[in-house]
Order: sequence, then structure tokens, then C-alpha cells
Amino acid sequence: MFDKKRGGVACRQPSDLAVAASLVGISQYKQAKRQAQVKNAESAVETKAGEPLRVAPQMANQVGSSGTVTVEKRPAAVPPPVVTRPVPPAEMADWYEMTESKRLDLVTELQHNPDLKPEVVAFLRSVIQDRQRGIVTRNNAANALVGHSVRDPSLAAVFQRMVEDASEEEQWRDYALQFLAVSVDWSDNPQAMTSTIWKMATEGPGSIPGTALLHLNYIDQRGVAVLPPGYESYLGKMLAQDTADLPSRMTVAGIAGQRGMTELAPQLRKLAETAPQPALRRTSLAALGQLADPADVPFVQRFIKDSDPLIAAAAKGAEQRLLAANDKPSPKTPGSQP
Repeated sequence: MFDKKRGGVACRQPSDLAVAASLVGISQYKQAKRQAQVKNAESAVETKAGEPLRVAPQMANQVGSSGTVTVEKRPAAVPPPVVTRPVPPAEMADWYEMTESKRLDLVTELQHNPDLKPEVVAFLRSVIQDRQRGIVTRNNAANALVGHSVRDPSLAAVFQRMVEDASEEEQWRDYALQFLAVSVDWSDNPQAMTSTIWKMATEGPGSIPGTALLHLNYIDQRGVAVLPPGYESYLGKMLAQDTADLPSRMTVAGIAGQRGMTELAPQLRKLAETAPQPALRRTSLAALGQLADPADVPFVQRFIKDSDPLIAAAAKGAEQRLLAANDKPSPKTPGSQP
């Protein structure tokens, strides 16, 4: 009905009887709905005599042991850990706002200062362990630490952890290994650090074994620690292994020459003659010159006119070293002036 007085649809006032009927209907509807929920819940629970209640998968999180519908409580969300960045010293106050180029310039300058303040040293230790920094920045920060006038016995252990961490980038592990080898001299346990380097020589990836073998040789020369008994025999194995990393084999050839390992001369001759990599041929010729066996003079002379000028130069250098070691004058090159 349109109520002209109110200008809209007229509102009917319901009678008491109509209100009562309406309330009864709502009550019956709610009661029927509750009964249906309980019935559905009971049908989801399977029972057998003598067995505990088994809840059907679709109701596993809703039905309790009594058959009532329950709501599973979800664990509270765990907030992410708060990462606290080391506070830089006054000299490096803007460290986190700098570009990587600026950071590199700063640590490069610091590596020339042997008398760094303790707070600078402490911050640089955090820099070398910060994977967000560039490798060269970390490298120069490490240079500053090992060049510091105050030798910290615990520094070697920092490098040791990074060397052993397989999640670190391989190139940085190689760098860290070199710093570890330098800091072995003033570490708390030089022999333990040397053992870590030996492990990298035998198990490390890529070029790391060659780096490790080279620095073990240096450690031996400095008399800092005792090398493992199998060190020299392992050099021979790596030199003979065609699948070994090229830089590592070149390093081993050089070590063999430095240590005077004449037992490896046959392998060096073979590599100088047949190795597919010119760099390995050159290194093998140089090592033969260091072994100073006069019987190798005719052998190295065969390569003085090699088509590869670098191999020819290596052969000439080996010849001169061999002749000098045996007090023999170098023969004149054909066509040269007397």
C-alpha cells in the first residue's frame, strides 16, 4: 500500500500472532540445522567394537572423539629472525649507504695501514664473512687483516670456516684458503689448520686442490707444520691424472721442480711432449730445468724452435738453467754473431 502522507511504501504493523508464528518458524529451522550438523559429524566417524574412534579424512580436523564438531587451532606465526648488522666504526660510518665501488676503495686504502684501530679490525672481520659484499672487497679486507701489525691467533679459524663451507662461492673459498695458509704461522693450532688445507688438496673442487698443494709446499718451506706423509706421492698422482683441473696440474709441475722431485721427471717429459694444453707443456719444461738433470739438455733443446713462441721461450729458459747448473756454456743459436 502506498502511503500518501509519508510519501513511500507504508509500513504494516504485524500482529502479535504473526510475530509469534515467525519466531516459532525460526526456532524450528535452527534446531533442524543443528541436528543435520550432528548427523553429518556422526557419519564421518567410523567405529568398530573394541577399537578407538577413527575419523574420516574429510572430517579429521572438525570431529572430536566425542563426535562433536571442533575447530583445529593453528599455531601462531613465527616472526622472522631479526638480523643485526654490525655497527661500522667512525672511519667507515657510511658503509651501508656506500656503493660497492666506494666500499672497495675504502678497504683498499685500509689494507696499506698496518696499525688499524681495534674497532676497524673487528668490523673488517665481519666484512670478510659478508656474502653480500663483492669478492674483491672481501679479499682486500682480508689483506688488511693479515697485514695488521697485531697478529690475531683466532683469525685463522675464521678463514678455516669459510674454506670448509661448501655453500660459499668456490672462488672465495680459494681466496680464503690462501689467507688461511698465510695466517697458519700465528694460529692457535698450526697443525690443525694445515690438516684443513690438506683436506682441500685431496677433496676440494675446481682449482682449490692446486692452491692447497702450493701453500702446503710453502708451509713446509717455512717449517710451520709437518706435511702429511702422502704429500709428494699425491703430487705424482695428480700430475698423471688427465681429468684433473689444469691450473692444479700446472701448479704440481711447478712444485715438483721446486722440490727437486727427480722421480717425476719421466711424467714431466711426457707432458712437455704430448700434453694438449700448451700451458702445461710450458710448465713441464720449466720444471725440468729446475730439476737440473744434465741428461735433459738435449730433450729441452728440441722445443727451442717450437711453433708456439711461449713454448720455445720456456724451452730456452730450461736449457739455460740446466747448462748453468752443470757449468756448461750455452751453445750459440745458429745465425747469431760471435
